[in-house]
Amino acid sequence: IEHRTALTLMARPIWRIEFITGKFLGVLAVIGSFSVILTGVLVSVLWWRESMLMSQVPEVFAHGRAVDYSAVIGAGFAQALKFCLLSALTLLIATYARSQLFATASGFMIRAICHLQFLSQSAVVGTAGGGGRLLARVVAVSLPNFQRFDFSNSIGSGDGIGWVQLAQLTFYTMIYAAATCILASFVFGRREI
Repeated sequence: IEHRTALTLMARPIWRIEFITGKFLGVLAVIGSFSVILTGVLVSVLWWRESMLMSQVPEVFAHGRAVDYSAVIGAGFAQALKFCLLSALTLLIATYARSQLFATASGFMIRAICHLQFLSQSAVVGTAGGGGRLLARVVAVSLPNFQRFDFSNSIGSGDGIGWVQLAQLTFYTMIYAAATCILASFVFGRREI
């Protein structure tokens, strides 16, 4: 809106929810491509390095490969889900933001807040005051917890990845992103262009 490129699209007979959905799906295509390429490069480098080590020290790898590549791919998918949620929240902010700088800065702040959700959850439990506890509860309920998308501890310990947990995260992401996009289209529908 700031650079007036949206006015060209909004002059056509499209609904605002179509505009928001198109923007979100475009961002998802970029996120998906980036995640597939980056996860593919990571798996390739790990495979190559592990193959080199297997030829140099075969007795260490007597039981086969040490890296669980399906877990690495699952963790890459979880990161794509996390960025999907972040993009939905940033899109919501961008629907009422007056400048691109504000929307970008808000996206970074939302990312930091979502990564620090454990602090607001512990504040809900540990705070005795009403106002602080209410604010912490609102933050804990309204924003997603990005700690759920971190599988590094389970992969590093050799436990692998919980596929049921990953399926639950996929469902959680789909519901949260859909609700956020609906809210974004509602906010954008009331905005003067």
